[in-house]
Amino acid sequence: MATGNPEHKNAPVTSPTERLWNLPEKRRARLLDPAEEEFVVHGYEQASLNRILTAAGMSKGQAYYYITGKSDLYLAVCTRSFSPLLRFAEERSRALGDGSAFWPDVERVCGELAQQLAADEALSKLALGVYGSALATASLAPLSRQLDALLDRLISRGQRAGVIRSDLPDGLIRDMLKGLARSVDRWFALNAMSLSERQSETASMATFEMIRNMVKPPIRKDAEDA
Repeated sequence: MATGNPEHKNAPVTSPTERLWNLPEKRRARLLDPAEEEFVVHGYEQASLNRILTAAGMSKGQAYYYITGKSDLYLAVCTRSFSPLLRFAEERSRALGDGSAFWPDVERVCGELAQQLAADEALSKLALGVYGSALATASLAPLSRQLDALLDRLISRGQRAGVIRSDLPDGLIRDMLKGLARSVDRWFALNAMSLSERQSETASMATFEMIRNMVKPPIRKDAEDA
């Protein structure tokens, strides 16, 4: 499934999703702009596809040429909104330092992402809505796979840098860290508005310290004996 502007625009179009992303940006926005507003205001489950189509001035027949339903439309809205953040994280992850610089660099990138999110009220509300419904979360599986791939690359980078342990089965380390990352993201998304700036900063620093301590390589026996 395409989750962004297709790289090969001359390739045969075989699905509604591909037709949507092959539209010029202004025509695509005709549907995605009112859909984003609807999802931000009402959340995924209470959002009305009929209200969205009325605001877009489209019939269901026209809309279903580009989407398969509300879930598909929600994915398109979130893809448009969150893909710039994913690209930013991807670009910054390539410049992470090694050794002792790795974790401070990761923390800095996460802070920059949080600032970008906080600076855009609509984007923040859209992100919060992701955790408001199991159906919303399930709709974003393609984006989740992109995030998982990014986290896999970060974990591999940390292992090569010697700051993430690699003595356990690789799948265990990755599943544990990715699960923790999602839990932390969910907690901050749901609770950040109730925290003062100082509380948020303290919680963020303590969370990174907890993660670092959890996955740091074990001290070798010969190092203990030295």
